[in-house]
Amino acid sequence: MVFFSGRRPNTGQLCLCVIRVTHSSCGTRLTKSPRCRSQFTYSASDLVMHFVGKVDKIRANTASVPPPRVVDCQCASGLSMFQQVTTGDIRRLISRAPCKHCDLDPAPTWLVKRAIDVVAPVIADVCNVSVQSGFFPQSQKLAQVTARLKKPSMDPDDLNSFSPISNLTLLSKIVERMVTKQFTSHAALNGLFPERPSAYSQFHSTESAVLALHNDTVCANDRGKVTGLVLLDLSSAFDTVDHTLLLSILESRCLVTGQSLAWFHSYLMDRAQVYTTRSSQTFLIPLT
Repeated sequence: MVFFSGRRPNTGQLCLCVIRVTHSSCGTRLTKSPRCRSQFTYSASDLVMHFVGKVDKIRANTASVPPPRVVDCQCASGLSMFQQVTTGDIRRLISRAPCKHCDLDPAPTWLVKRAIDVVAPVIADVCNVSVQSGFFPQSQKLAQVTARLKKPSMDPDDLNSFSPISNLTLLSKIVERMVTKQFTSHAALNGLFPERPSAYSQFHSTESAVLALHNDTVCANDRGKVTGLVLLDLSSAFDTVDHTLLLSILESRCLVTGQSLAWFHSYLMDRAQVYTTRSSQTFLIPLT
Protein backbone atom coordinates (compact mmCIF):
# COMPACT_ATOMS: atom_id res chain seq x y z
CA MET A 1 0.00 0.00 0.00
CA VAL A 2 1.43 3.33 -1.10
CA PHE A 3 -0.32 5.12 1.76
CA PHE A 4 1.80 3.40 4.40
CA SER A 5 5.13 3.59 2.61
CA GLY A 6 7.68 5.94 4.11
CA ARG A 7 7.66 7.49 7.54
CA ARG A 8 4.43 9.48 7.40
CA PRO A 9 1.21 7.69 6.40
CA ASN A 10 -1.17 9.88 4.43
CA THR A 11 -4.50 9.25 6.16
CA GLY A 12 -6.24 11.78 3.93
CA GLN A 13 -5.39 9.87 0.76
CA LEU A 14 -6.28 6.60 2.49
CA CYS A 15 -9.77 7.80 3.45
CA LEU A 16 -10.32 9.32 0.01
CA CYS A 17 -9.34 6.01 -1.59
CA VAL A 18 -11.74 4.09 0.68
CA ILE A 19 -14.58 6.51 -0.15
CA ARG A 20 -13.94 6.21 -3.87
CA VAL A 21 -13.85 2.42 -3.71
CA THR A 22 -17.07 2.19 -1.71
CA HIS A 23 -18.85 4.69 -3.93
CA SER A 24 -17.72 2.99 -7.11
CA SER A 25 -18.89 -0.38 -5.80
CA CYS A 26 -22.32 1.11 -5.22
CA GLY A 27 -22.47 2.50 -8.73
CA THR A 28 -22.20 6.13 -7.58
CA ARG A 29 -19.73 8.77 -8.50
CA LEU A 30 -18.18 11.50 -6.39
CA THR A 31 -18.96 15.01 -7.59
CA LYS A 32 -17.93 18.35 -6.23
CA SER A 33 -20.57 20.55 -4.67
CA PRO A 34 -21.34 23.59 -6.78
CA ARG A 35 -19.89 26.78 -5.39
CA CYS A 36 -22.40 29.35 -4.29
CA ARG A 37 -22.04 32.67 -6.05
CA SER A 38 -24.40 34.70 -3.86
CA GLN A 39 -23.14 38.02 -2.58
CA PHE A 40 -22.33 38.40 1.09
CA THR A 41 -25.00 40.81 2.30
CA TYR A 42 -24.35 40.89 6.05
CA SER A 43 -22.71 43.79 7.85
CA ALA A 44 -20.03 43.57 10.51
CA SER A 45 -22.66 44.41 13.13
CA ASP A 46 -24.72 41.43 11.97
CA LEU A 47 -21.72 39.18 12.55
CA VAL A 48 -21.26 40.54 16.07
CA MET A 49 -24.91 40.03 16.96
CA HIS A 50 -24.77 36.45 15.70
CA PHE A 51 -21.40 35.15 16.88
CA VAL A 52 -21.04 37.13 20.11
CA GLY A 53 -24.71 36.63 20.89
CA LYS A 54 -24.28 32.89 20.41
CA VAL A 55 -21.50 32.79 23.01
CA ASP A 56 -23.44 35.01 25.42
CA LYS A 57 -26.46 32.71 25.13
CA ILE A 58 -24.40 29.61 25.90
CA ARG A 59 -22.81 31.26 28.92
CA ALA A 60 -26.20 32.45 30.18
CA ASN A 61 -27.66 28.94 29.89
CA THR A 62 -24.73 27.44 31.80
CA ALA A 63 -24.34 30.19 34.42
CA SER A 64 -26.03 28.12 37.14
CA VAL A 65 -23.91 25.04 36.48
CA PRO A 66 -21.30 24.42 39.22
CA PRO A 67 -17.70 24.85 38.12
CA PRO A 68 -15.88 21.68 37.07
CA ARG A 69 -13.62 19.98 39.56
CA VAL A 70 -10.04 20.34 38.44
CA VAL A 71 -8.13 17.12 39.05
CA ASP A 72 -4.51 17.65 40.02
CA CYS A 73 -2.03 15.76 37.90
CA GLN A 74 1.14 14.24 39.27
CA CYS A 75 3.58 15.62 36.72
CA ALA A 76 7.12 14.38 36.72
CA SER A 77 8.34 17.90 35.99
CA GLY A 78 6.85 21.38 35.89
CA LEU A 79 7.09 24.20 33.40
CA SER A 80 8.22 27.32 35.22
CA MET A 81 10.14 29.04 32.43
CA PHE A 82 10.22 28.81 28.66
CA GLN A 83 13.51 28.21 26.92
CA GLN A 84 15.01 30.91 24.76
CA VAL A 85 14.79 30.59 21.00
CA THR A 86 17.55 31.18 18.50
CA THR A 87 17.55 33.11 15.26
CA GLY A 88 17.61 29.76 13.47
CA ASP A 89 14.38 28.72 15.22
CA ILE A 90 12.67 31.91 14.07
CA ARG A 91 13.99 31.52 10.53
CA ARG A 92 12.41 28.08 10.33
CA LEU A 93 9.08 29.35 11.65
CA ILE A 94 9.00 32.22 9.16
CA SER A 95 10.04 29.99 6.26
CA ARG A 96 7.26 27.49 7.00
CA ALA A 97 4.59 30.15 7.50
CA PRO A 98 2.06 30.48 4.65
CA CYS A 99 2.37 33.62 2.56
CA LYS A 100 -1.05 34.91 3.57
CA HIS A 101 -1.12 37.89 5.91
CA CYS A 102 -3.53 39.91 8.02
CA ASP A 103 -4.50 43.55 7.51
CA LEU A 104 -3.06 44.17 10.98
CA ASP A 105 0.43 43.23 9.77
CA PRO A 106 2.69 46.22 9.06
CA ALA A 107 4.24 44.29 6.15
CA PRO A 108 3.06 41.34 4.03
CA THR A 109 4.45 37.92 4.86
CA TRP A 110 6.21 37.52 1.51
CA LEU A 111 8.20 40.67 2.23
CA VAL A 112 9.11 39.42 5.71
CA LYS A 113 10.39 36.21 4.13
CA ARG A 114 12.55 38.15 1.69
CA ALA A 115 14.01 40.19 4.53
CA ILE A 116 14.36 37.18 6.83
CA ASP A 117 18.06 37.82 7.48
CA VAL A 118 17.17 41.24 8.91
CA VAL A 119 13.93 40.53 10.77
CA ALA A 120 14.68 37.06 12.22
CA PRO A 121 17.15 38.30 14.89
CA VAL A 122 14.73 41.09 15.88
CA ILE A 123 11.77 38.71 16.20
CA ALA A 124 13.93 36.28 18.19
CA ASP A 125 14.74 39.07 20.66
CA VAL A 126 11.04 39.99 20.93
CA CYS A 127 10.11 36.35 21.62
CA ASN A 128 12.79 35.90 24.26
CA VAL A 129 11.95 39.15 26.05
CA SER A 130 8.26 38.19 26.02
CA VAL A 131 8.69 34.76 27.63
CA GLN A 132 11.40 35.89 30.06
CA SER A 133 9.32 38.78 31.35
CA GLY A 134 6.04 36.84 31.33
CA PHE A 135 4.45 39.57 29.23
CA PHE A 136 2.68 39.33 25.87
CA PRO A 137 2.70 42.66 23.95
CA GLN A 138 -0.63 44.46 24.09
CA SER A 139 -0.28 45.46 20.43
CA GLN A 140 -0.46 41.78 19.44
CA LYS A 141 -3.69 41.00 21.31
CA LEU A 142 -6.05 42.29 18.64
CA ALA A 143 -7.78 39.86 16.25
CA GLN A 144 -9.55 40.75 13.03
CA VAL A 145 -12.57 38.48 12.60
CA THR A 146 -14.22 37.66 9.29
CA ALA A 147 -16.89 35.14 8.32
CA ARG A 148 -16.24 32.16 6.06
CA LEU A 149 -18.78 29.78 4.60
CA LYS A 150 -18.35 26.36 6.24
CA LYS A 151 -19.06 24.47 3.01
CA PRO A 152 -19.70 25.72 -0.55
CA SER A 153 -23.00 23.84 -0.60
CA MET A 154 -24.41 25.61 2.48
CA ASP A 155 -26.93 28.45 2.35
CA PRO A 156 -25.09 31.81 2.32
CA ASP A 157 -28.27 33.60 3.41
CA ASP A 158 -28.13 31.85 6.79
CA LEU A 159 -25.54 33.11 9.26
CA ASN A 160 -25.41 29.65 10.83
CA SER A 161 -23.66 28.54 7.63
CA PHE A 162 -20.64 30.70 8.49
CA SER A 163 -17.72 30.25 10.86
CA PRO A 164 -15.81 33.13 12.48
CA ILE A 165 -12.19 33.28 11.33
CA SER A 166 -9.76 35.19 13.58
CA ASN A 167 -6.82 36.74 11.77
CA LEU A 168 -3.75 37.56 13.85
CA THR A 169 -0.48 39.29 13.10
CA LEU A 170 2.48 37.23 11.94
CA LEU A 171 4.51 38.27 14.99
CA SER A 172 1.85 37.06 17.43
CA LYS A 173 1.56 33.73 15.61
CA ILE A 174 5.32 33.20 15.72
CA VAL A 175 5.40 33.80 19.48
CA GLU A 176 2.40 31.49 19.90
CA ARG A 177 4.04 28.69 17.91
CA MET A 178 7.22 29.00 19.91
CA VAL A 179 5.29 28.66 23.18
CA THR A 180 3.05 25.93 21.77
CA LYS A 181 6.04 23.82 20.82
CA GLN A 182 7.52 23.98 24.30
CA PHE A 183 4.21 23.44 26.09
CA THR A 184 3.40 20.48 23.80
CA SER A 185 6.72 18.88 24.68
CA HIS A 186 5.99 19.41 28.38
CA ALA A 187 2.49 17.90 28.07
CA ALA A 188 3.72 14.90 26.07
CA LEU A 189 6.53 14.24 28.56
CA ASN A 190 4.07 14.18 31.45
CA GLY A 191 1.30 12.26 29.68
CA LEU A 192 -1.20 15.12 29.77
CA PHE A 193 -2.70 14.44 26.35
CA PRO A 194 -5.55 11.94 25.78
CA GLU A 195 -4.53 8.49 24.64
CA ARG A 196 -6.47 8.91 21.41
CA PRO A 197 -6.66 12.53 20.30
CA SER A 198 -8.59 13.35 17.16
CA ALA A 199 -7.40 16.87 16.44
CA TYR A 200 -4.52 19.31 16.94
CA SER A 201 -2.02 16.47 17.13
CA GLN A 202 0.38 15.16 14.53
CA PHE A 203 -0.99 12.23 12.50
CA HIS A 204 -4.43 12.66 14.10
CA SER A 205 -7.52 14.22 12.54
CA THR A 206 -11.23 13.68 12.06
CA GLU A 207 -10.28 11.08 9.46
CA SER A 208 -8.26 8.99 11.91
CA ALA A 209 -11.08 9.42 14.47
CA VAL A 210 -13.64 8.04 12.00
CA LEU A 211 -11.36 5.11 11.17
CA ALA A 212 -10.89 4.31 14.87
CA LEU A 213 -14.64 4.61 15.54
CA HIS A 214 -15.45 2.32 12.62
CA ASN A 215 -12.89 -0.23 13.79
CA ASP A 216 -14.21 -0.21 17.37
CA THR A 217 -17.79 -0.62 16.13
CA VAL A 218 -16.94 -3.55 13.86
CA CYS A 219 -14.91 -5.26 16.61
CA ALA A 220 -17.78 -4.81 19.09
CA ASN A 221 -20.25 -6.28 16.60
CA ASP A 222 -17.96 -9.27 16.06
CA ARG A 223 -18.04 -9.91 19.81
CA GLY A 224 -21.84 -9.79 19.79
CA LYS A 225 -22.06 -6.49 21.67
CA VAL A 226 -24.44 -3.60 21.06
CA THR A 227 -22.81 -0.30 20.15
CA GLY A 228 -24.28 3.04 21.25
CA LEU A 229 -23.01 6.32 19.83
CA VAL A 230 -23.49 9.74 21.46
CA LEU A 231 -22.51 12.78 19.38
CA LEU A 232 -22.00 16.15 21.09
CA ASP A 233 -21.82 19.42 19.20
CA LEU A 234 -18.85 21.28 20.67
CA SER A 235 -18.42 23.74 17.81
CA SER A 236 -18.54 26.72 20.19
CA ALA A 237 -16.39 25.15 22.90
CA PHE A 238 -13.30 27.20 22.13
CA ASP A 239 -15.30 30.44 22.10
CA THR A 240 -16.77 29.82 25.55
CA VAL A 241 -13.67 28.78 27.48
CA ASP A 242 -13.39 30.74 30.72
CA HIS A 243 -9.90 32.23 30.90
CA THR A 244 -9.71 32.14 34.69
CA LEU A 245 -10.64 28.46 34.72
CA LEU A 246 -8.11 27.74 31.98
CA LEU A 247 -5.33 29.36 33.98
CA SER A 248 -6.34 27.33 37.02
CA ILE A 249 -6.12 24.10 35.01
CA LEU A 250 -2.72 25.07 33.61
CA GLU A 251 -1.41 25.62 37.13
CA SER A 252 -2.95 22.70 39.04
CA ARG A 253 -3.19 19.99 36.42
CA CYS A 254 -0.40 20.88 34.00
CA LEU A 255 1.96 22.25 36.66
CA VAL A 256 2.66 25.47 34.76
CA THR A 257 4.11 27.97 37.21
CA GLY A 258 6.37 31.00 37.49
CA GLN A 259 7.10 33.06 34.40
CA SER A 260 5.38 30.52 32.16
CA LEU A 261 2.08 30.92 34.00
CA ALA A 262 2.54 34.69 34.04
CA TRP A 263 3.00 34.63 30.26
CA PHE A 264 -0.21 32.65 29.74
CA HIS A 265 -2.04 35.10 32.03
CA SER A 266 -0.74 38.05 30.05
CA TYR A 267 -1.57 36.34 26.77
CA LEU A 268 -5.21 35.65 27.71
CA MET A 269 -6.08 38.90 29.45
CA ASP A 270 -7.15 42.21 27.86
CA ARG A 271 -7.63 40.75 24.39
CA ALA A 272 -9.94 42.35 21.84
CA GLN A 273 -11.37 41.63 18.43
CA VAL A 274 -12.91 43.59 15.60
CA TYR A 275 -15.36 42.15 13.09
CA THR A 276 -14.93 43.20 9.48
CA THR A 277 -16.57 42.74 6.10
CA ARG A 278 -15.71 44.27 2.75
CA SER A 279 -17.86 47.30 3.48
CA SER A 280 -17.99 47.68 7.28
CA GLN A 281 -16.08 47.26 10.51
CA THR A 282 -17.10 47.21 14.17
CA PHE A 283 -15.62 48.83 17.23
CA LEU A 284 -13.20 46.93 19.48
CA ILE A 285 -14.93 44.13 21.39
CA PRO A 286 -13.17 42.92 24.57
CA LEU A 287 -12.79 39.19 25.13
CA THR A 288 -13.35 37.50 28.48
